[in-house]
Amino acid sequence: MKRTSSLFLLLALASITLFSQAQDWQPAVSGRLPALSTPVGYTSAGGVVFLARSVKAGRASLGWFDADTGKAILIEGDKSIPASNFDIYAGAGRWVAAQKIPEVALSAGKGADGQPAFILRVSSGAWLIPAVYSASDEAAVAFIDGKRTLFGSFEVLVPDWASSGDGNAVRQGFVSAKDSNGSALLPFRATQGSGLHPGKFAVTSRTGWISYGGKEIVVQDPKSEIFIGSGVWQAFKGQLPQEAIRGGYDNDGSALYMIRAKQAGAQALGKYNAARGEAYIPYGGNEIKVTSFEVLCYDLGRNRQDSIVLAPDAAEAPASAASYVDDAIRASGLRSVLSLDFNQEAQDLSPARASTSTRNLSFGSVPGTNYAVFDGRDATVDVDYPNDINLSRFTVLVRVKSALNKTWEAIINNRGWTESNMHFQFHDSQLEFALNGNNPTNVDLNYGFRPGQWYQIVLVYDMRARSAAIYVDGAKAGDYVFEKTVPYSVGSMEVGAWDGEDRFFSGQIDYLYVLNGIMSERDILSSFQSHLSGGS
Repeated sequence: MKRTSSLFLLLALASITLFSQAQDWQPAVSGRLPALSTPVGYTSAGGVVFLARSVKAGRASLGWFDADTGKAILIEGDKSIPASNFDIYAGAGRWVAAQKIPEVALSAGKGADGQPAFILRVSSGAWLIPAVYSASDEAAVAFIDGKRTLFGSFEVLVPDWASSGDGNAVRQGFVSAKDSNGSALLPFRATQGSGLHPGKFAVTSRTGWISYGGKEIVVQDPKSEIFIGSGVWQAFKGQLPQEAIRGGYDNDGSALYMIRAKQAGAQALGKYNAARGEAYIPYGGNEIKVTSFEVLCYDLGRNRQDSIVLAPDAAEAPASAASYVDDAIRASGLRSVLSLDFNQEAQDLSPARASTSTRNLSFGSVPGTNYAVFDGRDATVDVDYPNDINLSRFTVLVRVKSALNKTWEAIINNRGWTESNMHFQFHDSQLEFALNGNNPTNVDLNYGFRPGQWYQIVLVYDMRARSAAIYVDGAKAGDYVFEKTVPYSVGSMEVGAWDGEDRFFSGQIDYLYVLNGIMSERDILSSFQSHLSGGS
């Protein structure tokens, strides 16, 4: 399949642009933060920042507001200026990594040049702050410590709700729980009365439920919506978290937030009215009031995951022979971009659902484990995505047994070798991690690997921290620091070869995952120990 970057095509004048609604912007009266403001980042001092906008003569200037200092900075051309009259963004959305503006990007109106003022943010050191897009520079512009700085990679705000009748949207939903039947549940909302009420949506039955007027209401209206954004669940401790994601509104216009609570041994999704201090879930035909629950929040933590478009967790996929590792991955809170478990096939079981094809691959098994056999001559697995996925933080987790009888043996390599392409392979019995665009480009682990022995190998990479680490059988074996770093472009790849013509792997691979964030050392050890208890 030909590689494509259509997700990141630059908008032409005829392109469709989504504008944030007027009610998504609330005035900051006397420099005070509106009650429903949406946090978008943080300063180097750790203060939460919000998106600020000033509109003059129909033209919007964007910047950010630091709630700790009460100061707002707007970006106008090549200058950053303080602002006293401005609005704060109180809408929703999800952040996607990009290098060009996607067609679905949200806009705050028309900028000074008459073009859409897209909503961006960038990360620099300890900063995560809003930015603006400069078409002439083809880059994001932000002011860091008063200095105008260009960023080739940035994040763009796009819609985080979509029609529940859209099958593609369902596959992109944010899996948050499982019901008593084992179906994945997505955050959901539907109109009832004069309100918009959060609830739950079952992937298996394609049915939604909300609670209203003391009852559980069944909803199968395709105009209802599912949440396709991302976030983290935080325990409610008597006060609504500042990062809580607004999911709708009650009949009186008061804000409703998305919650998750336990009920009858399962989990349910529902709503919380902060004005009344009441939380409800739809369950068993009734609207049930709960006092112990979690709230869905924007993830502004230093270890936040990349916000990428993924389908629901593979709850409906065939049982995986590596399910003992799957459990550890789910416990980590990360989501897979690639999940290959070689159970007589090489199907991607990850939410991204990459297309795969094999060549001259055979399979074997022992109790508890199925594996793929690579002959070292021409066996390979081709992996292709409809659109590239850029990851600034990721984990590769693989279990391999290599003959180590060749100069090069690829585990997983991008086709070609352009910027942001990765090679992860054995080289003269050492393990090599290479990312084109990094400095240094490649680092090696001289571990003393033995031919014909199984190893669980985990690579973690953090572009922002300019670091990587490799773990072998649950223990850290190597630490690496880079002077320059780039994101990893997950696109057209090959498992067991490079470009289908070279570096053929000789040995066996049990499973292979690429995850959209960094596994902690505890979770890496847990995945290895879980494997020991679950497989051979």
